[in-house]
Amino acid sequence: MMGQREREPDDGANERFRKAICLAIAGSTLRAVAKEIGMSPSGLQNFLDGAAPYGKTKEKLRFWYFRRSGFSSYAVEDAAYILRRLVGTLPAPDHGVNAVLDAVEASYQRVGMYPPEWVRLVRHGLQQT
Repeated sequence: MMGQREREPDDGANERFRKAICLAIAGSTLRAVAKEIGMSPSGLQNFLDGAAPYGKTKEKLRFWYFRRSGFSSYAVEDAAYILRRLVGTLPAPDHGVNAVLDAVEASYQRVGMYPPEWVRLVRHGLQQT
């Protein structure tokens, strides 16, 4: 139908965002959660109904999701995304991500602790791409 946004293919991240939003709405209201994200209530409802978000809206959703959850609860793909954003201006961002992972790992080892599991998982995920 003309003017109507197409439903997006499920890429995993949007589904995680939708689940988190539904949980937030269950403890609040759609209007309050939309305001917290920085969206209109109708835009948020469209997203929940399966509409594909535009780039800026997807960033708002992603940052809201990351603020609401602790880093340890991120999916590996999301953790890799965040780290790539931190070093995104490097010619080879994945090399920069590996350097960040090395620094995190070394910091934990220096104080006699095992690094968090997400370090290994992100590193493994980078090897798969």
